[in-house]
Amino acid sequence: MNLLIIDTGNGGLDLAIRAQHAGHKVRLFIRHTKDGYRMEAGDGLVQRVAHWEDHMNWADLIFCTDNNFYIHPLERYRDKGYPILGPSMDTAKWEQKRDIGEMILNKCGIETIPSKKFSNYDDAIAYVLASPKRYVSKPLGDGNKALSYVSKSPADMIFMLQKWKKTNAYKGEFILQEFHGGIEVAVGGWFGPAGFSKHFCINHEFKKL
Repeated sequence: MNLLIIDTGNGGLDLAIRAQHAGHKVRLFIRHTKDGYRMEAGDGLVQRVAHWEDHMNWADLIFCTDNNFYIHPLERYRDKGYPILGPSMDTAKWEQKRDIGEMILNKCGIETIPSKKFSNYDDAIAYVLASPKRYVSKPLGDGNKALSYVSKSPADMIFMLQKWKKTNAYKGEFILQEFHGGIEVAVGGWFGPAGFSKHFCINHEFKKL
């Protein structure tokens, strides 16, 4: 099989080496840094290519490591039927737009912490005053993750909302969720023509949110 790996963060080399060891032909593209610096990872180990677009027709499978940079141009190829394994415009929305992600999870029968969406701080402040609980605030979309905040009390949440309003910190939409303590546990599985692999990845995220 001809495997093209489109790597935006220097994380696809392991897969490239393992696929090559298994007998596949591999071409690896790694994005240059902002100043044009070329990452040297994989030089001499796998075939490096300078432009991924030139190799799309060669590949039997195209794998993209994340959705940071090439998701929009890849979507055009996906619409044409190219065999792309990786994030799409839709799956990016599931991750970045928390309300859409919550809707998808609920549709699949997975319970989530209820959330309330807001587009201005006054409405959010009124909501906390009317239902004083410990809340977590999170921006929707590509909002600055530094604006995610875990309050210690209703008064603390109101203080932060008033502060953000005063500084005009964020003009996009955001959500408020009740604070729930605990540890986030994720289970990842891989499947192919024969069904799911017997190997699963279980990871724990110790996050303040």
